[in-house]
Order: sequence, then C-alpha cells, then structure tokens
Amino acid sequence: MSRRRPGPAARMLRWFGRVRRTLRFRITLVATLVVGVALTFAAGALVEIEQRLADADLDLLLNDDLDAVSAELFAGATAATAAEQADRSTRIVVETTGDTVRRDWDLDQQERRRLDADDIRRVDRSLVVDGELVELVAERSTESARGPGGRAAKGAFGAVPFVTALVAVVVWRSVGRAQRPVEQLRAAADVLADSGIDHRLGRPGTGDEVDRLAATLNSMLDQLADADARQRRLIADAAHELRSPLAGLRARLETAGSAPDDLDQVRRLQDLVDSLLLLSRSDAGQLRHQDQLVDLDEIVEEAILGLGPVDVGLDVTGVTPQQARGDQHLLGRIVTTLLDNAIRHADGAVRVTTTADDDGGV
Repeated sequence: MSRRRPGPAARMLRWFGRVRRTLRFRITLVATLVVGVALTFAAGALVEIEQRLADADLDLLLNDDLDAVSAELFAGATAATAAEQADRSTRIVVETTGDTVRRDWDLDQQERRRLDADDIRRVDRSLVVDGELVELVAERSTESARGPGGRAAKGAFGAVPFVTALVAVVVWRSVGRAQRPVEQLRAAADVLADSGIDHRLGRPGTGDEVDRLAATLNSMLDQLADADARQRRLIADAAHELRSPLAGLRARLETAGSAPDDLDQVRRLQDLVDSLLLLSRSDAGQLRHQDQLVDLDEIVEEAILGLGPVDVGLDVTGVTPQQARGDQHLLGRIVTTLLDNAIRHADGAVRVTTTADDDGGV
C-alpha cells in the first residue's frame, strides 16, 4: 500500500517549519517589516503633503475669485454681475442686507450629490460697500484640485505591498548568497568530523569575514594536529622505552620464583604498554592488519592460557569451534582485554561462549 503524498499546503507548512528557525528567515522578516512600515509612513506622509498643497492651491483660487467679485462690487456693479466674475468652477454667494445672490458651479446633479462637506473647500470674506455690509462665500470642489500628483500619492499606498514583497525576495536571495560560504564551511566541518583533523576547510578566497574565519579555523586545526602528533609520538616513545625494562623485570621475577601477585602486576603493565603502543599506531594510521579467516575458539584458548592463574572460576564449556574474518593478533588482544576486565570485576565466575550470527562470530 503506497503512502499518500502530502498536498501543497502540507508541504508549504513543512517548509515554513524548517526555515522559520534559520537566520536567513529572521533577517528577511525584520528587513521586510522595517521596509513595509517605512513605506507605509512615507506613503501616508506623501498623501498628507499632497492634500495640503492642493488645499493651499484651492485657497489661492478661491481668494482670486473673491478679489474679482470684490473689485466689481467696489466699482458699483450689482451683486449678480459681480458674481459672474468668478470662475465657473467656483460657487459664489453674495449676501447683502436686502438680497442674496447665489451663482452655482458647473456640476451635474449626480456629481453634486456625491460630494459631502469634506469634498468642498470654502473661503469667507466680509466687505463694507457704500456703507453696506456684504458677505462673500466662495466654494469649490476639492476634486478639481486633484491632479496627477494626487493620484500618484494615493497610488503610493497601493504600491506598498508590491514593493515590500520585492524587498523580501531581494533580501532572501541576498542573505542566501551571503550565507553560501558559511554553509560550505559547515559542510566541510561535517567532513572534518568524519575524516579527522588532518582535513582542512576550503577558503572562499573572497577576502571577507568568512574567508578570514576559514583561515583562522585552519590555523587552529594545524595547531591541534601538531599537538595530536606530539601526543602520539610521546605515547609511542614511552611505550617503546617501557617494553624492554618490563620484559627484563618479568623474566627475572619468573626466574627467581617471585610471588604470583608480582608477576601479575608486571604482566598487566606489559599489557598496558602494548595497548598504548597499539593505540598510538592506530591513531597515526600506521596500524596494519590482515583480513583472513581465523578460529575464534583457538583465540579464546590462547587468551585464557596467557592469563595464568586467576582467582575466579572460568567456565569455557560454551566455547565451540567458530570462524570469523579479521586479524588474529588484534582479535587476540581484544579477547584478552575482555577476559581481563571480566575477571577483575567478576563476583565468583566468568563464563565464556562462542557463537555465530549473520555478521560473523560472537
């Protein structure tokens, strides 16, 4: 029964769950939010500035119309004649003590019904003509002052989401490209963890911070490799120097018939020195081993004979003829170490068995 492939929504959620913890995602999110908020405020400020400029232009036009009407009134013209001097887009009201003249603007009925108080700009003026108080009112629709600049200002709000999305894409790609050398360093570090400190990190060669970081890490690896080499040489030299004195000491103790405990301690020291030498060769990559078919039961018997007298009982009835592939000398050292640890920590007896499975001998 085949597994059902997840849908696009499930794949998108899974992808988001992976990337939302990354530094790339956090940088992109912060940059997008900052740019989005800044563009929104900038668009709002642009609309506000455009509206103020348009209102100022309307006030100038309305005052020009009132100046023309006032001049006609002072020249002795009637209120109706003076009102005709204003622009046809301006509504003029001339109110005197005994009469009120209204000259409407050139707008159809549908347009007039659409306008409200916020869509009308008004300027009032009071005059005294021949001893009579005259009130003048000039009104004009704000739509008449909305030119290309006003439409562009309002269009800025509509462009904010698109510009913000574009910034998010650019930042995402730019951060990804900037992080590519870091990802290469991380991949090289993974290889280093598997291959050992002899491996070195590749330098991007860009001369930037990542390139200098790679150089510093390689220098640190050089120092670690040098210290590791010195440590291995020290262990190998110490093991070589101790083997001969211990062999001579063991021979003298065996010849003199010394106590079994003394011989056991010397034998343990010899095993420890041999193990140190073996470990040093293995770390240095100088350990050569043969891959051949060996008898596990014979290796166990030789290891038990090499132990000498022990204080616990050894049950070897489970040792049956079994074969496995490997190096006979190294396998012998492994079995000897296992037996030595078992005898040292056993309460009363140690049971040894050999079996076979799919991977070899046990």
